[in-house]
Amino acid sequence: MATDRSYRQLKNIQDDDFSDEENNAFAPLAGHQQQQSSGGGGTTTFRGGKRSQSTVRSCGRSRSTCIVFMALILVLAIAVVSSFARPRCSRDVGSTTNIYTTVAQHTTKPPPINPTPSPWPWNSVRLPTDVIPTSYRIFLHPNLTTYDVTGSVIINATVQNPTKLLVLHAKNMTFSKVEVLDASKQNIPLDKYVLNEKLEQADIVFVNEIKNGKIEICINFTYVLNDGLAGFYRSTYVDENGVTKTIATTQFEASDARAAFPCFDEPGFKATFKLNMVREPQYHTLFNMPLVNTTSSSDNLEMDVFEKSFEMSTYLVAFVVSEFENKTSTIRDGLKIGVHAPGRQIDEMDLAFEVLNKTIQFYEDYFGVPYPLPKQDMVAIPDFAAGAMENWGLITYRQVDVLYKEHVTTLQQQQRISIVVTHELAHQWFGNLVTMKWWNDLWLNEGFASYVEYVGTDNWNKDWHMMDQFILYATHTAMAMDCLQSSHPISVNVQEPSQIAAVFDAISYDKGACIIRMLQAYLGKEKFLTGLKQYLNNHAYGNADSDDLWKALSKQDDGGEVKKMMDTWTIQQGYPVVNMSRDNEKNITVSQKQFLLKDGYTPGKKSLWVIPLTYTDDSGEEYSTVIQNDDQDSNIEIASSVKWFKGNLGQAGFYRVNYNDDNWNSLSDQLWTDHTVFTPADRASLIDDAHYLARAGMLDYSITLNLGSYIAKDEDYVPITTLLSRFRYIGVMLQKTGDYNLYRKYMWQILTTWKNKLNWNETKEDSHLTKFLRVSVLSLAVELGHESAIAEAIDIFNDWKNNNMSFDVNLKYPVYCAAARNGFESDWEFLWDRYQKTKVVSEKTVIMSALGCTRDISIINRYLDSVFDDSVRLQDIGQVIGSVAANPIGARPAWLFLMENWDTFLQKLGSTSFSFGNIISSCTSSIASNIEYREAKQFFDDHSDAGSGTREISKALEKMEINVNWLTKNKRTIREWFFSQMN
Repeated sequence: MATDRSYRQLKNIQDDDFSDEENNAFAPLAGHQQQQSSGGGGTTTFRGGKRSQSTVRSCGRSRSTCIVFMALILVLAIAVVSSFARPRCSRDVGSTTNIYTTVAQHTTKPPPINPTPSPWPWNSVRLPTDVIPTSYRIFLHPNLTTYDVTGSVIINATVQNPTKLLVLHAKNMTFSKVEVLDASKQNIPLDKYVLNEKLEQADIVFVNEIKNGKIEICINFTYVLNDGLAGFYRSTYVDENGVTKTIATTQFEASDARAAFPCFDEPGFKATFKLNMVREPQYHTLFNMPLVNTTSSSDNLEMDVFEKSFEMSTYLVAFVVSEFENKTSTIRDGLKIGVHAPGRQIDEMDLAFEVLNKTIQFYEDYFGVPYPLPKQDMVAIPDFAAGAMENWGLITYRQVDVLYKEHVTTLQQQQRISIVVTHELAHQWFGNLVTMKWWNDLWLNEGFASYVEYVGTDNWNKDWHMMDQFILYATHTAMAMDCLQSSHPISVNVQEPSQIAAVFDAISYDKGACIIRMLQAYLGKEKFLTGLKQYLNNHAYGNADSDDLWKALSKQDDGGEVKKMMDTWTIQQGYPVVNMSRDNEKNITVSQKQFLLKDGYTPGKKSLWVIPLTYTDDSGEEYSTVIQNDDQDSNIEIASSVKWFKGNLGQAGFYRVNYNDDNWNSLSDQLWTDHTVFTPADRASLIDDAHYLARAGMLDYSITLNLGSYIAKDEDYVPITTLLSRFRYIGVMLQKTGDYNLYRKYMWQILTTWKNKLNWNETKEDSHLTKFLRVSVLSLAVELGHESAIAEAIDIFNDWKNNNMSFDVNLKYPVYCAAARNGFESDWEFLWDRYQKTKVVSEKTVIMSALGCTRDISIINRYLDSVFDDSVRLQDIGQVIGSVAANPIGARPAWLFLMENWDTFLQKLGSTSFSFGNIISSCTSSIASNIEYREAKQFFDDHSDAGSGTREISKALEKMEINVNWLTKNKRTIREWFFSQMN
């Protein structure tokens, strides 16, 4: 699943210091069950009753009775009338020969029974493994007018151990029938079943212990098609005629398949799936697998029947019911690919379609495993919580991450679309074909996809230099988070759904990608890919864990170090700083310790890593060695003539490097003399390491600042953007102090140099990254109130607004931001009106961020209020809040708004949404005073439960404490250095 990073990448500024990453009611059972709600909270209990001999039979009957019953039903016209309108529980639900069979209903009121006392039969979040599902046959009928959903599921399962208890997942739905059949299709008597709302489980208790063998679980259910962006939910859009249309779509990762149909909703319970979807004729259905046929009934309903899927986890099941249009193509060996979107937007899928076509075939070669499914569809969903979801054969996307409109969508967003598409396609192998056993190894899915997305996008367009950008958007982002005491290991123990949602973060994604990149550099590309192919082939259609991967890759490692080395990077949190200190002319002493941003903090447990250390010196020679985790210093011999040395070539390793002051000064001298001796990645790593080491109190800030003072001579996007991001942190810390204007004047000084070089006009000679650099420089200049940049941007805005004069689409953000920040109120209103009216989602995204630039407090408060008045889609709330919080004038109002509306945020976003944690982070990232820190700490002490955002609270508090200490310790040094640099 791709996370939503659109705001961070919109301006091409690396904001790694400041960014991220319903009710149960159960009706009486049809057939033979009787209901009684228990007295215990969050529980509904059903007890078995004596079967009435006159009741029409469905699941619990012999096959001959079912055939007779089917024949009678087909004769009776009433069956046709009600054929699709009622839930069913039939052994033939997946068959086209029994689509009109209905479930008989109670004709008498069930007698009252006594409630079952607590505790529940099963009290663990994890399901027992006595019963293992093998296949699902799902019937669903979503009514897109009333939003009612009726359905049934037949689960074929294997009893591995004798048991009286069967536990599966169900969430926010009403059961109307539950039956379990043995291998001979006879009913297994039930004592009761208990619906545990807290654990989102159904506990089915048998009268007698059931033995090993095959069983069939049959459940009828109903629920409401929700609007919460999870489970089976509804989304709306306005078509080209101004008519509001509704679709039904899914988002199951991590634990919401249970909200669409009862199931064993854990990744280790792989099974096959068949789907029958009933709908009105104007709609059509998409599923993971191709359509077999469609059958019509006389009551103006149709049923789509789909092929059986391959074995997969429940979170990868997906279906979409819509009126979307499509484009399709057939590539090698009959593999069909397609894209789907609302009619007026279907042409905007062309870029994604091209990336899909090229990348799926590239990945087949790269992984050495053919894409196994017969088709691959991609769908643009109007309301979508994440960036995209890798459902096998049916990838769903937030529209802004898949729709591209030429001459309107920016180059930044074009790259983002390519990255998201290649990320999701990588999951078709890593995550879908081979799935982690449990969410503690989420990184096996997301880390690989986050690395391979750069490989895939680089294959799509070599001129984009994606592997250089990896340093900015993966390495630096992950390192900024993993140096916190409140971080977590890559492989982390999680149980609750909210805990699982919280680890969809920079550690699982970006750090996971970084250690994969580091491992490839250690093994070499050829050996690395050979090991990956073996891993995929060994575990195809199954589940795996980290050790399975290390086992496959160890066979490619002559030294056998892979597992020993990689365990140190996955099982323990954090990363090391490698100290390379020149003791004399011919020796460097190498030591390591955990790098923590909190100055002076000593962890209780000493962590050590097996480190693949690479380094070079002024001779140009490159060297490598392995530093063991044995707490012993290592020694490296060097020539006495060496003037400087630099560790971690290309920042391929996930560690920082510190040197003695003399070597830092020599590196700084080299940057001033000829910075091109170092690659852009190495220049970026020097800047990044120096700034973080200074923040942690390990390096004098004057050395750090002097190191980067060469930057006006640099022209490369990666090191310049790294420096701008590190100075952005300094600015945020100073923005509420008297030194902020001094900071701005210094930044204006260095920004002017680049602004004059780049100006506001692209040329044909501009590279991809030069275009990105222009956006970075001009955006920051506008945000910092650079007078000439503001004036030029407003002139461009007025010519566009008043005279319809076009300008470079890649510069929309700095132009719009300048108008919102320094223009008239009517300019902000103009942008707000354009946001409301534009049909191009990428344009909405740019405007959304620019509107937060305003300095008018009344407008800021109005913009914040808009997130709850239906002006802003639920999926976009985080971006609105983030854009205001990034504004020095808006930071305090954003924090107050979060506190005042905490319960509303928690209700809308706190269950399993990934955005709540990002909102907490953005609203607290600029807090650097003791007064505000104490206020925030008290607030979070009183509001410690933030659902999926709970983990973010501890990180936010730690970062605020670091900010307060940083300002106290470094403000004077920073001020004096700025004074020394003024022209």
